Amino acid sequence: MPDIRLLLAPDLSERLQRSLIHEDDIRHVIAGCEETGVKLLDNKTGAFIGHRRRGALTYWVRYRPEGGAYRVEAVYTHRAALEEEGGPNDERRLSMTSEAANHDTVICLKCNKPLVKQKVRFSYLRFPFWDMLPACPGCGQVYLSEEYVSAKLAEVEQMLEDK
Repeated sequence: MPDIRLLLAPDLSERLQRSLIHEDDIRHVIAGCEETGVKLLDNKTGAFIGHRRRGALTYWVRYRPEGGAYRVEAVYTHRAALEEEGGPNDERRLSMTSEAANHDTVICLKCNKPLVKQKVRFSYLRFPFWDMLPACPGCGQVYLSEEYVSAKLAEVEQMLEDK
């Protein structure tokens, strides 16, 4: 694992412990984003946003460089697999309606383009579903906000688990 120094607020450290999220998971996301340049920039706050799949979870990290380290502002996870390049129609799919805010202040740093609403495909427990979410019109990189993951996506995951 790369030697990445993290700066975490005490309340965030406590939430990470309760959620069983390890600092190495955060380092993995930041290292991948910094090495490849595949990350988002929130122009409103100046924070970078990146995600990486590790095992059964996708980790999202909102962070910013600070004095040779990285200040971590938020970390959240979901279990649904994100298929950023879309996929074929499937009769088993489940449609969701998103009330996500307009994310025109978030840009893809790989393509230097603002995100626009696009059809994004997920799968969970072999069930495909999709939603209209902010994504890069160039490379398809998607942005899932913490609010979206904790409300909408968690609800769908639970509903599919209950089937």
